[in-house]
Amino acid sequence: MPLPAVLRVDLPDGTVPPATLEQDLSALAPGVIVERNSLWSTRLHALANSLLACAGLALLSVCGVATLITGLTTRAGLASRRDTITTLHGLGASDGYIAGRFARRTASLAFGGGLSGTVLACLPLFALLQITAPFTADADMAQATASQTGLMDEASILNAVPSDLLIGLGCLPVAAALICWLTTQLIVRLWLRRLP
Repeated sequence: MPLPAVLRVDLPDGTVPPATLEQDLSALAPGVIVERNSLWSTRLHALANSLLACAGLALLSVCGVATLITGLTTRAGLASRRDTITTLHGLGASDGYIAGRFARRTASLAFGGGLSGTVLACLPLFALLQITAPFTADADMAQATASQTGLMDEASILNAVPSDLLIGLGCLPVAAALICWLTTQLIVRLWLRRLP
């Protein structure tokens, strides 16, 4: 029994095949079936865009929560050290000096927390990379490596990580420290302006 021939046609963006394409081909070769995957690619593109939008909203939410928590913690720290700060301020310590001391402390804590969180986040990310390795561009190499050892080795995983993801992971601790530093600077300076 002969196998059916499959022809793949890639159209340029923004073009559509003629409406009578299937009838024209059926007249030349009876039994022709025309399948279009543009509908599915459009739906997948819309899904990817909505996932990116959700990820952006989640990132903004996390930044907002980090700012609020830093602000509340800073205000609590200022309230517990009110007498000391008032004395230092009365002796001539500038607003920038006092705010800088608080900001450096919160930024260092945020950097340490962001660094440990990034390291802990790498474990599930590497597990997901092992699961999705057969779907990447280097699927043949990943599959050959995985079939020999059962799992991908670390070098293959690192090669499979997108560079944007690595840059984002590297920026997380710095971004956390920056958010906390800016929030603390603002809260302390506003609090010091209200001192008598």
